[in-house]
Amino acid sequence: MTYAGAAMWSNAIAREADKDPLGTLLTLGVKPIADADPTGLYISTAGMIASIASIPLFIASGKNKRRANAMSVSFKMEKTSVVKGYTAIKINYPAVSLKIRL
Repeated sequence: MTYAGAAMWSNAIAREADKDPLGTLLTLGVKPIADADPTGLYISTAGMIASIASIPLFIASGKNKRRANAMSVSFKMEKTSVVKGYTAIKINYPAVSLKIRL
């Protein structure tokens, strides 16, 4: 977003500079920038702000990755005894376990 905005703003300045019949350095340096469409500048600024704002998110994702690697989930079949009538029978049931290492 930063580079696209900079390219748009540079293109807008170049279009304004092409309108200058004299092409002097004074006119090239002041007038095109004042008359150029600022949309590219806004997009470029938003891109820089988004890049800077994303740094804490990358730091947090590294911490979350370490936490996720410290956890484990397993699925197994457990056995239990159930009384049915006058007899005890063993049945299997699915169990999920979650281990969190602190």
